[in-house]
Amino acid sequence: MSTRALLVDLYGPLLTYEQLAKILDRTAASLRTNLSRRDSASGQMLASARIRVGRRVYFRTERIGELLDGQQERYTGARA
Repeated sequence: MSTRALLVDLYGPLLTYEQLAKILDRTAASLRTNLSRRDSASGQMLASARIRVGRRVYFRTERIGELLDGQQERYTGARA
């Protein structure tokens, strides 16, 4: 089972900041800080999974699974 499929089974199609922080073993505050920095490569990759629903911010679970599996070259042109 891929990371993407496992995460979707556990969390559903969207992740909150708190859920993503738990997966990445970080705090939600440090995750927000990383995403706010324009020069951060990891922040840019995570931003590609971000989606706004009203005022709330979520992350696409499938996209996060792909990033964790090392498939980001499809989105950034770079290899892990």
